[in-house]
Amino acid sequence: MNPEKDVTFVQVGGSSRRYGALESGAIDAAMLVPPFNKVGRKRGFNELLSFNDVVRIPFGGVAVHVDKMRENPGEIVRIIKAVLKSIDFIQEQKTEMSSFMEKEWGLKDRVVREEVYHDIAALYSRTGMASDQMMENVIRMALGTRETKGDGSLSSIVDWSFARRANDELGRK
Repeated sequence: MNPEKDVTFVQVGGSSRRYGALESGAIDAAMLVPPFNKVGRKRGFNELLSFNDVVRIPFGGVAVHVDKMRENPGEIVRIIKAVLKSIDFIQEQKTEMSSFMEKEWGLKDRVVREEVYHDIAALYSRTGMASDQMMENVIRMALGTRETKGDGSLSSIVDWSFARRANDELGRK
């Protein structure tokens, strides 16, 4: 298959819209995130590959303007600590997360909830930090979409000092 000739890319919207378009037959394939990838598989769609099979990138993050970093570093550390505690909850409270997915997302099938939980729990770094290679993948992807090319060096974009401080304050090694 040649993506330049055999595939037409269309912008459909967020995950729920992409899943709805796929389910209605308006599109033949879509990039889906949890829980839509597992719900779709359960309803007969094939999960061809995981994005992380193609390129590893971190899931989300905290981006802050450099002025904010200088003005209120303590606030940034508190935000990261809250994020880390949330990640701990996700990874340590499987039963609570399953209950949440059932009540809030309407995922009634226990097997689907377990698969979604597995996908979600694997997405997050316990320290809130990604590897240099993962961050370089993000930078490469971002620079590929920009008309102007700025400094794409890791050191000009990434500062793990706040995450390290948050981990220290939480008593993590």
